[in-house]
Amino acid sequence: MDMIFKVDIMSHRRTTCLKVAANAWLRNLKWPLEKEKSAVATTSSLIDMRSRQILGILTDSMSL
Repeated sequence: MDMIFKVDIMSHRRTTCLKVAANAWLRNLKWPLEKEKSAVATTSSLIDMRSRQILGILTDSMSL
């Protein structure tokens, strides 16, 4: 009975360690993706803003 209990504790610890390791791995994997998403969003908003400026300049020059 004592041996079964020890094995159960060891397997629980191993499972917990695996869960912690998996969570850390996923967090490390997810963080750069989130960072990249925000960089892409910033870049696309800057491009969008710049294209609106260019479009505004073109429409202003056409109306002259």
